[in-house]
Amino acid sequence: MSERLRMILVGALLVSGVVAYFLIPASMAAYQLAAVLAGALLATAVFLTSERGRMVIAFSREAMAETMKVVWPTRKEVVQTTGVIMLMVSIMAIFLWLVDFGLLWLVRLIMRQET
Repeated sequence: MSERLRMILVGALLVSGVVAYFLIPASMAAYQLAAVLAGALLATAVFLTSERGRMVIAFSREAMAETMKVVWPTRKEVVQTTGVIMLMVSIMAIFLWLVDFGLLWLVRLIMRQET
């Protein structure tokens, strides 16, 4: 089956699950859910057998391998870094408040002199 036909089939399976959801009466909510899930699962199965699906699987495996290579920080490093960030945010907030207060004072001074 060609790649294009597989993608059309994937879309058709997804749409058929949604259409079935709306065709089944609301009193049969379990069947509605089953229809949507069946359409999604079948579409996923068809997608994963396609070339694009194999590329997604390969990418996922490579991403997991890269994740394993990451050197994660220790708890102590995370706490220290968080503390430094909170300190810098506080310092910047105070600085910006002082600048805002100074500019407000300057504008009020200028406005008083003009009247």
